[in-house]
Amino acid sequence: MLTDQVLEVIKAKMQQRGLKEFEYETFVRMIRRSQQQQTAHIPLDRVSAPDTNRIYDFRTSSDDIKNLEERGVELLSKAVVIKLNGGRSTTMGGDVPKGILVAKDGLSYLEIIVRQMQALWNQWNVDVPLVLMNSFFTNIKTHEVVDKMGVPILMFLQSQVPRLIEATYLPLE
Repeated sequence: MLTDQVLEVIKAKMQQRGLKEFEYETFVRMIRRSQQQQTAHIPLDRVSAPDTNRIYDFRTSSDDIKNLEERGVELLSKAVVIKLNGGRSTTMGGDVPKGILVAKDGLSYLEIIVRQMQALWNQWNVDVPLVLMNSFFTNIKTHEVVDKMGVPILMFLQSQVPRLIEATYLPLE
């Protein structure tokens, strides 16, 4: 049960971590939603195929395809790629951010992501921003690696809300 006493403990824990009031309020809203079991989940039996008039028939003229491609590039210029970059490599036997580990052909995960973005930028001549959401653990090391890459990557730090004990909603120590 989410009592005033429990809320005070959660707030104190978040203030110790330097989190802002709006982060606390957002976290409490999420807890309350969880308690009310509000979810965005839609049961599979409520999912159905769209009406046939909503399905686009791709057996069209080359002019139609060209128009679709132009519209896609226009929409692509309004897109952003956001990647979670908060993982620690402890399950892989390491103690560094997963993004900087060598994954394939001598490239790190982060280098592979950057190459994918460069291919997108080159193919469509559109500046789609790459944004990394870092954890408190991955932030500094990722900044060091990204600074050496010479490509524009935006980064922000994810919040550090406390883990809660399910039965009491008190923060886990």
